[in-house]
Amino acid sequence: MNTGFFLNSLHIVNVPLDEMLLVILLVLAMCFLLGELFSRLHLDSVVGYMIGGVILGPQVLNLINPELIGGFAEIGVLLIIFMSGMKVKRLRSIVEERTPLYFALTIFTATFIGVLLFFFLKLSLSQALFAALAYSVVDLGVPAKILLSKKIFDKPYGKLILNTAITNIIFGLLILVVVTILFSGGKGALLINSIKFVSFAIIVLIARNIFAKFSRFLINLNIEQARLFISLILLIGLAYLSDALGLTSIIGAFLAGVIVAKGNYSERPSFMNQVDALASVFFVPLFFAWFGAEIDLVGVWNNLGISLTLLTLIMMIKFSVSYVLFKKNKQPMPGVAASSMLSLDVESMIILLIAVRIGVFQDNTMISIFAPMVPLTTVIVAVLVNIFGSMEMKNLAA
Repeated sequence: MNTGFFLNSLHIVNVPLDEMLLVILLVLAMCFLLGELFSRLHLDSVVGYMIGGVILGPQVLNLINPELIGGFAEIGVLLIIFMSGMKVKRLRSIVEERTPLYFALTIFTATFIGVLLFFFLKLSLSQALFAALAYSVVDLGVPAKILLSKKIFDKPYGKLILNTAITNIIFGLLILVVVTILFSGGKGALLINSIKFVSFAIIVLIARNIFAKFSRFLINLNIEQARLFISLILLIGLAYLSDALGLTSIIGAFLAGVIVAKGNYSERPSFMNQVDALASVFFVPLFFAWFGAEIDLVGVWNNLGISLTLLTLIMMIKFSVSYVLFKKNKQPMPGVAASSMLSLDVESMIILLIAVRIGVFQDNTMISIFAPMVPLTTVIVAVLVNIFGSMEMKNLAA
């Protein structure tokens, strides 16, 4: 039974404890230092985490073996997807507003078609679909931090930008679930995968009903740690079950987040802070460091031309479509909004890693193409938001 997300075999039990602890110590220390440095430069800290993994990994200093933190990276991914699933409850209110839904789907569809056409003659249909899906989603972390620093996070147009990004991500993950079922297991596996998914969906519905009753009991107990504990049990349990069925663990993680979002305590700041702290302080840095350590720098260099060409195409589509949408909607800062839609980060990485894992991509070439886009889009978004922010703030003040 394969229960690994990225690695087919991860023999942690055979690794000396002192060696594993030393690797974690080195990685977390490097992530902390570079994360703080990039934050002070007004860039996303995750870029620092990834660069830290590159420096410590086999390509540069060769101080760590990426496989030693692969298991922790898997948990980091599950937590990220779990938190994305928890946003589905908020999606209902966004859908009712319709504007962010329309914006998100328009930006997603335009980018998807553009990237699909770009790869149409270069890749197989399944590969082009996964690539288009990966590059069509936008990152939420970078825009959220920038909008917060610009003090427009809580303004109506700031909320519209964030709601558009949230809807885009959730829509992309929902499509990911579908295409993963379609292409897992090779040709002829669609019927089997569909049966597995239906069976898994029935289990999820049962778990949802049980969790709904249990969440009310947890609220009456008023024990914050118990809520986090039960939520993590649900996350790991459904992730394990979906992976054991050959559906990949991210499906279980996403649906676990959807179930927890139905709980009456899911939107409490104390609970969200616990989940966020668990992810952002330990597992997410290890995920980005693992990703950095796995990057083939020679492959990145060899594919840099196609990376820059593709990045230019994606940014042109996303910026132009976003700018027109926000401008036509008479939003006061269309340049800031359009710039916020350009970031590529963890969601895109996860989609490409899943495609590699289920055999859609036979090697890491697409990962090498994607790798430089994380730091590049982070810098570009920060610069463009500063430029348009200054211009459009003056217009607002006039």
